[in-house]
Amino acid sequence: MLFYVAIAVVGLAVLALITFRLYKQVRQFARDVGAAGERIARASDGLNQLDPPQNRSGKGSRVVN
Repeated sequence: MLFYVAIAVVGLAVLALITFRLYKQVRQFARDVGAAGERIARASDGLNQLDPPQNRSGKGSRVVN
């Protein structure tokens, strides 16, 4: 009987370690996503500050391949 209790305790300990490691990885991933979001926001702000070229002809832009 004691053997089965020991196996159950070891199993729960392994499960707890795996869960804790996954928790740490998810937190790190959330930090990385937040940092990437901030970088994208800064890049977008920088692009918005640039003056777009003026197209006064009204014909739209032409793409050349």
